[in-house]
Amino acid sequence: MSDINNLTIGGRLTRDVELRYTPTGTAVANFSIASNGYKEGDVCFIECVAWGKQAEALSKHRGKGDGITVVGKLELDRWEKDGQKHQRHKINVRDWHFAGGEPKRQSDGWAPESRPASGTKPIPTYDDDPTPF
Repeated sequence: MSDINNLTIGGRLTRDVELRYTPTGTAVANFSIASNGYKEGDVCFIECVAWGKQAEALSKHRGKGDGITVVGKLELDRWEKDGQKHQRHKINVRDWHFAGGEPKRQSDGWAPESRPASGTKPIPTYDDDPTPF
């Protein structure tokens, strides 16, 4: 049997996306998501990394507080600093989707109320989801 390492997590960005480039010119975006649980105060903070065009688009269209759903692979980073061993889990993002309504960052110059009508239905937020689980 082959193991499956695939996660889908939705939440809000806890900070603006940090976009950098590797020496070879590949875009790398680091960000974190806060995802609420079912109980009051039950919040999980998840570190994420996206690469290439996904990273550039994410940096351009999403900012602190914006809703997002990420799909990716869970990885474990390990490093040593000042003689102390450290580790943390992160999601290596394969895909991401808008969630939670209009983004706070309007990188295309349009204010939300002046965007041209696209003829599509608005993306539902998690609060509109009638599913009990």
